[in-house]
Amino acid sequence: MATLKRQQHMKEEHKLADTLCFITQVFAVHQMDQKMDSVLRILKEQFSPKPELRSKPSIRRVTIQKCMGASIDDGP
Repeated sequence: MATLKRQQHMKEEHKLADTLCFITQVFAVHQMDQKMDSVLRILKEQFSPKPELRSKPSIRRVTIQKCMGASIDDGP
């Protein structure tokens, strides 16, 4: 009878160990997801178009203005 209780106790311990292992793996995956989200956010911030770069005239426009004798500060 003591052997049967011991076997049941060992089965319960194995179930608990398996559950703990699973929870640890889920937590590790969750942490990796958070890290990847942080990396993605940083990359988006670093490589997104800057508003000040979009408002500048293109190289072709500046070249045309210089060839026509107009300055960049001149109005149309």
